[in-house]
Amino acid sequence: MNAILEIDRLTCGYKAKTVVNGISMSVSRGEILCILGPNGVGKTTFFKAMMGFINVHSGKILLKGKDIRRLSYTDIARTIGYVPQYHTPPFPFKVLDVVTMGRTSRIGTFAVPSKADREVAESALELLGALHLRDKIYTEISGGERQLVLIARAIAQEPEMLVMDEPTSNLDFGNQIKVLDNINRLADSGLGIIMTTHFPNHAFLSGNRVALMKHGRIIDEGDPDSVITEQSMKNVYGINVRMMDIDGGRVKTCVPLLEDGGEKMKKNFPFMNIKDVSKHRDEPPAQMKKPQMPDTRLITDMAGRKVLVNSDVRGVFGYNPMVTAITYCLAPEKISGLCMPPMPPERMMAQEDYLSLPVLGIMGKLFGGGVHTFNAEAVKKAAPDVIISMSLYKIDETEVQTADNLQAELGIPVLIYDGTLDRTADVLRRIGDLLGVSERAEELASYFEKKYERVTSKLAKIPVKDRKRVYYAQSPTGLLTEPRGARHGEVIDFAGGINVAEVFEQRGCGKTKVSADDIIRWDPEVIIIMSDEMKSQDRLINRMPSDPFWSCLKAVRKGHIYEPPGGMYNWFDRPPSVNRLIGLVWLTDILYPDVFKWDMTDEVMEFYSLFYRMNINEKQAAAMLGTSK
Repeated sequence: MNAILEIDRLTCGYKAKTVVNGISMSVSRGEILCILGPNGVGKTTFFKAMMGFINVHSGKILLKGKDIRRLSYTDIARTIGYVPQYHTPPFPFKVLDVVTMGRTSRIGTFAVPSKADREVAESALELLGALHLRDKIYTEISGGERQLVLIARAIAQEPEMLVMDEPTSNLDFGNQIKVLDNINRLADSGLGIIMTTHFPNHAFLSGNRVALMKHGRIIDEGDPDSVITEQSMKNVYGINVRMMDIDGGRVKTCVPLLEDGGEKMKKNFPFMNIKDVSKHRDEPPAQMKKPQMPDTRLITDMAGRKVLVNSDVRGVFGYNPMVTAITYCLAPEKISGLCMPPMPPERMMAQEDYLSLPVLGIMGKLFGGGVHTFNAEAVKKAAPDVIISMSLYKIDETEVQTADNLQAELGIPVLIYDGTLDRTADVLRRIGDLLGVSERAEELASYFEKKYERVTSKLAKIPVKDRKRVYYAQSPTGLLTEPRGARHGEVIDFAGGINVAEVFEQRGCGKTKVSADDIIRWDPEVIIIMSDEMKSQDRLINRMPSDPFWSCLKAVRKGHIYEPPGGMYNWFDRPPSVNRLIGLVWLTDILYPDVFKWDMTDEVMEFYSLFYRMNINEKQAAAMLGTSK
């Protein structure tokens, strides 16, 4: 068998921190390699390096004999199909549309999927026995069905290999077996497969080889029967298991054991004891103690609503990412959950405690492109003391009614704050007071006011006729934008740019469609680009100079096209966050460098030190600024 993937002494991680150390392995066509290991040992980091998402410190990753560092994301996608643990699309797409997205690496940049692409997507669904789902809404099908759709999307790429990150996570027993059965069928068809799992039995059911991972290293590798033993499971997971043969020895299984029949657990965790209360039934009731009511206070939010909240707030959930970002800067230990899985800028910089928080969902009617993933039961289980909304639109009756209804449904106080950039200092102080970190909030708010005052005072001296005309290009086509005053693009307004887009704002999700004729008519001097293509060499900013349409624009001809930097969160948009402050500094430096004369390297280091408690050195700051410097 020819190896599709070859890894030689791979060491990788984040900045100076090494997570994966000295891994060597290979995967061939028709082979299934299962990686077993507890949480936090580096499995996800390993996959990131394998997909080209993070840099390799040392060693090699060869894809069909070629160093992955020399390949574009498109080249990688044509060979490797990736199946993530979780996926929440920004819009309620039909299943067939989600699967057809797997054809992205096979079609032209501005092309739309052809009939042949649709047929490939349908064939992928049919292969998995899921063609009956083709016209259903992806966000409305079950978890097991979603997993099949994600696998179909990867198959539609027509790859030679699948990388699957815990493909059976969060599935019931029946759906786990169905997914494993499909994995076996895909390997039989010639695909190479590498997957992670937390269940040793999955390696017996689906696996030619298994690798045990611990502390960023592969400690054993081989066939499942020889690698998965009672001693190796004790070594890797720290628990006792019994290996058993069933069905006449044709099937092997790994069974965990409770020590001392559970007595040790009861001793160490007394809250799990079940007490016999029957002998007390005939005894007179003890005198009832006076109930201890929690200490509360009345908070007035920015919608004018008066809400009773615990004085000691220990947990906060924000049903849009703006709240998560500002809470992370103020008191990260008080975040009860995330509204969406961490994005790459978060995964690269955030602490593990943050990355392992439960995902509780988004209130889609006001945020997230209309996709409603908010999980009321999960929020109840996380039990935050307060839920916060930071409005992406002018606070109105719709937002107030949503907060009131949610508060009544969950029995958890809900507060509304204004998410506009110029209210940031006020919001920092209000939320800081709510969380009991007023001194921290004052430090951040004072910094914001100092920078904001410098920006506004200098912009006041620039005549309107000298202001730069700016267009905000979104999506791979660049034909989605935000108008003047829209929250998703308001950094342009506050940086003294004239937003050329003369269109209406779409509530919550934004992204108003425009035509090429509109952009030609506006002919902007500067273009800000967020094309959602990550760091692909074929992304919009790299295509613009040679594209027949874009290259005729003044901004492109003069090279005034920029992608906003990011770190933890983007500096400009998606989501609008507290990082818009450094984004404001960055954009004023681009539009009016002779007026502001910022030392951007110092500004970046100061901002991340203060807001995120991260010591960014000059080299790291320059790397973050990238081509925008």
